[in-house]
Amino acid sequence: MTSKPDIIYVRASHSVPGDIPSREENTEFTFTVRQPVEVTVRVTPAAKEFHTQRAAAISDELWKALQTDVRDADELPKPLQVELGALREPLYDASRRVIDLLRVFLRLDGLGNIMGAKPPEWSADQESWKWLPSSARAYTKSSVRDGLEAHTAKYFQSLLDDDFVPFLGFEHLARARRDTHDRSKCIDAAIAAELAIKECLVRVEPKLGALITEVPSPPMHKLYGVLLKHYSGKPLSPTSRVDKLGQTRNRLLHRIEAASKEDGEDSVEAAAEALHHLFTVMRPKDEQGAELLSARRQGKWFEIGSKRPGEPTLARRSNRKAKS
Repeated sequence: MTSKPDIIYVRASHSVPGDIPSREENTEFTFTVRQPVEVTVRVTPAAKEFHTQRAAAISDELWKALQTDVRDADELPKPLQVELGALREPLYDASRRVIDLLRVFLRLDGLGNIMGAKPPEWSADQESWKWLPSSARAYTKSSVRDGLEAHTAKYFQSLLDDDFVPFLGFEHLARARRDTHDRSKCIDAAIAAELAIKECLVRVEPKLGALITEVPSPPMHKLYGVLLKHYSGKPLSPTSRVDKLGQTRNRLLHRIEAASKEDGEDSVEAAAEALHHLFTVMRPKDEQGAELLSARRQGKWFEIGSKRPGEPTLARRSNRKAKS
């Protein structure tokens, strides 16, 4: 095995929608984030890309793991997963910091959130690069490839015929998924979960309308637990994740503190899980809709020609399992 160097280099690339007006081919920034860690961000306006790089010392254990060319961080011991996260997070934060400045000071409101994030790479000499082990959870969240095809069009027509209208909470869930600000992601995810449960309860029992809108909201675990059980017979179980979602939202609204990337991811997953459950409460026999929503919640994707929700042929294939 090659001897461990004093430091390794880690780099990543992030892309965004929206134009970045510039006469420069590339622009570089070097600054510190988190621990603190010095990160260099190279912006390529024409390609709408942000390339980040940092140097770091790593443990002997992680060096040994890197020599095996393992790609999935979830296969590694928990301490190494934490160490890998500490290597990756500053790269993501640095891109976001620069994007925020461009939005605020250059009024680039059309500059969208980070849409494409390639798994980071590592190198001992900055010449030969290899993939850094990454969690499937971090890079498969938005990887669904199911589109508007004959079977989905037929299903959507059935929803329209039934006069079904999705919960308003789905709009906030979509915004939470798109957002690269973990603080905003947590808050929108909580709004999605709270709006959806209230709308669900009112649909199930219309007489609850005034009570739901005029009285201070109960904690999430009561909304999704005892109240949903009383009026629909189908409580969310367990309610711990959605309750934590509400607590995270309250903490961020009332305290001047940041949210971590893990907070953002957990909040979106908890909200998606909650809304998926509410959909099954409203449409208990709608297996196709539940499967479509479940696929989006878990980050599954479907290859062209493979079985999709509502199709009877061929076997479905999914990517690596994502935590749910």
